[in-house]
Amino acid sequence: MTCNKAHLAALAAVLGLVALAAWPQDGGSTMDPAVPAGTPPNIALDVTDNWACLVCHLDFETETLTAQHADVGISCSRCHGPSDAHQHDEMSATTPDFLFGRLEIEPLCKSCHPTGHKDQTKVDAFLAEWRGKQRPNGRTILDSSVCTDCHGEHALPKK
Repeated sequence: MTCNKAHLAALAAVLGLVALAAWPQDGGSTMDPAVPAGTPPNIALDVTDNWACLVCHLDFETETLTAQHADVGISCSRCHGPSDAHQHDEMSATTPDFLFGRLEIEPLCKSCHPTGHKDQTKVDAFLAEWRGKQRPNGRTILDSSVCTDCHGEHALPKK
């Protein structure tokens, strides 16, 4: 185990996060299928583990969108890439590999959820209640709203 891995394992233990023992040492089968075989191990690529992200972004552990995706084995890296430089930037000057503007959100979500909502009557009732109003996540529901306006609070607070 390298010094960096040992440091991260100790930090994870202190924070009560997943043990480093779950980290594939050989780029093994628990890695994101989009990553080529032989890619060096990287905890952020583990499909079921967000601990490398949660070291800094603790509020995302319970954020609805992140938690629901983690429950079905989809990690931050699936959408944001491995983001190695971001993970190792203690000054937070480096962004993740992929960030998405409002116009990119819906196509991103539909890449995994192609049919959108399963029950249009629930959507219609939600829109009747919330259209033109601000949600608890601070976003106002409009006809032009994107997925994350209604689902979760998946954004970092503005500085």
